[in-house]
Amino acid sequence: MASFAGGGAEKVGVNLANYFSNLDYSVDLLLLKSYGPYRDQVSPNVNIIDLHVTKTRYSILKLRDYLCTNPKHKVISVYRDTNIVLALSAIGLNNHNLYFREANPLTYLNDKKLLERTLIKFIMRISYMKAKLIIANSNGTRNDLIDHKVVKRDKCVVIGNPVIPNNIEELAKEKINNPWLNNDKIKVILNIGRLSKEKDQKTLISAFKLIHIKDTSTRLLIIGVGPQKGFLENHINKLSLNKKVKILDFVDNPYPFYRLSDVFVLSSTYEGFGNVLVESLSMGTPIVATNCPGGPSEILKYGRFGKLVKVGDSFEMAKAISKLLGEKNIDNTTYAKNFTVKAIGSKYKNAIFPEN
Repeated sequence: MASFAGGGAEKVGVNLANYFSNLDYSVDLLLLKSYGPYRDQVSPNVNIIDLHVTKTRYSILKLRDYLCTNPKHKVISVYRDTNIVLALSAIGLNNHNLYFREANPLTYLNDKKLLERTLIKFIMRISYMKAKLIIANSNGTRNDLIDHKVVKRDKCVVIGNPVIPNNIEELAKEKINNPWLNNDKIKVILNIGRLSKEKDQKTLISAFKLIHIKDTSTRLLIIGVGPQKGFLENHINKLSLNKKVKILDFVDNPYPFYRLSDVFVLSSTYEGFGNVLVESLSMGTPIVATNCPGGPSEILKYGRFGKLVKVGDSFEMAKAISKLLGEKNIDNTTYAKNFTVKAIGSKYKNAIFPEN
């Protein structure tokens, strides 16, 4: 993977590396650059290999050298960019041990020009031919890959993300110093995710404005980093919500935030899987999520474990959040166990090592 940055794909990579190392497999964790908050979560049994490159494409020769030196190793790439460079590095090599995890549907291509869309799909189609197996994190992602003719149906399986760690109870009990979350008179609406266009926190902020007009005890807490931070702060200022909405940087342990919040909201325009939904389910926090392309509706069992709303509809989102405010201690923990590192890790093991 690219780094130890605090994203969903990076968390998946670390969790899988730790899982296989705990089973006494010899595990190398290859990174384009070894930096980021998840580094401290890597098991000491995992051998970290830093390729020391600044851009993904610069890693091709170093990855090729690794593949040539370790021709029998099974290599898992956890997201699209590294899938492509890994495939390019394997050109001309008789390596049939590459496994690509695909994390997102191709919805983002809708915003690109026809020539660029065609080129991206062509590159993916050629690259993914090098993989022995494509592991999509949701049926939505798998179907999208098949519909766009990127992969063949029999070469792509669905395995969810390994999200819930073994020490979740210990993590959930950690105390946090937050005046909103530690005040029973305040109702906190939580969003955790990268501050980027596809996460669409703007719609959530607009929805919160409608909620706060009717219930002044509400607050909105957004946790994440990304290119849209300034844009979102301007939107908050425009709606005069400076003292009612806060944006916090990435946190290593989000579980106490879920546990102490009143509602969790995922506002994305598309989402490959949605680790945050599983994390929220494990804490029993009521959920509102957009019914966007990708995994959210599958994770929430099409509304059984959370309310689904239209993408980009602040009015419908506000209405759904308001209905859930005050509902606490929803017991979704049994269902969330389907996404533990152990449960999902075993599915990866069976897919990659079927002979065992």
